[in-house]
Amino acid sequence: MLHDFRNNQQLPALNGTHVTITVRDGETSINGSRILARDRQGSNGVIHLLDKTYAVPVPE
Repeated sequence: MLHDFRNNQQLPALNGTHVTITVRDGETSINGSRILARDRQGSNGVIHLLDKTYAVPVPE
């Protein structure tokens, strides 16, 4: 849930890399993609709508 995110928090991605959460001035972003809609319940998790496409980098 969005209220669990902390500034500069590192979260694991499914491909083994990490994403960085930024919380600043009341806005939360994931690797620079701002969260527009939050905490939408899906059938197998929670969905957050981002303002731009985000692709998780491929691990080296």
